Amino acid sequence: MNIIRKNNRSLKYSHMHNKEQRKLKISQISNYIRNFNTNYSTFSYLMNHSNICLNRKVLYDINLSEYYSMNSVIYILK
Repeated sequence: MNIIRKNNRSLKYSHMHNKEQRKLKISQISNYIRNFNTNYSTFSYLMNHSNICLNRKVLYDINLSEYYSMNSVIYILK
């Protein structure tokens, strides 16, 4: 019985960790996009309706390491 409780607790904490990571990625991307006078919801809408298929993780990594690539993505969407 104790093992089941520990397993459930670990699943709960991993879920919480994933939610926090998702929030962090969205906030970082959103902060960068605000420099171009748009918000995250508009950006995600444009991403969904274009031929560019990048997930949050890739956008976050591009945002941190490749400044010009992220600028290119934003200019293509506008």
